Amino acid sequence: MKKLKSKGGFTLVEMLATILILVFLILGIGTGMDSALTIYNEAKFEANSASMADIVNTSLGDILRYAYIRTPNEGESYFIDITNTKVPDVEFVFTNYEYGVRDAYFYLDKDRADGDGVLRLKNLNDSKEVELVNTGAYPKLRITDFSISYVPAQTNSANGGYYEINYTVASTVDSTLTKEVSYVVRSMNAQ
Repeated sequence: MKKLKSKGGFTLVEMLATILILVFLILGIGTGMDSALTIYNEAKFEANSASMADIVNTSLGDILRYAYIRTPNEGESYFIDITNTKVPDVEFVFTNYEYGVRDAYFYLDKDRADGDGVLRLKNLNDSKEVELVNTGAYPKLRITDFSISYVPAQTNSANGGYYEINYTVASTVDSTLTKEVSYVVRSMNAQ
């Protein structure tokens, strides 16, 4: 009998204690990995959204800085019907001959079910659509809640007015990841 006891393995209690310790270790590692993955995704979203916002803001500034705007007359508005989808009134249309844009406005395809959240320019007189920035600048991101308004120059001022631009960058993967962007572009054409 003494020979059998000396060759004995683990007891049942020792085996259960070992399994319990392994379960706690695996749960701890799983929780840590989940937290690390969440932090990684948030950091990646912040970096990508900042980069995309910078590209979009630069493009908006390039087009609007030397654009000529046309605002509706008192009591009028530009109401646009695009492929049977009503688009709200736009506050102004603009022309920038250097960019080949005439009587255009910004259009965000957010009201259609297949809308991709890409900011586009659309001509008031035809149905031609042009992306403001190539879709490659939207890495699993989309623009929502885009608004732009023009604040005219003060009377007796040599400076032009300015554009106030606001939009939200949202992740297409995780709906909880959003970033609010506000941007101002000064007009170089006194109006």
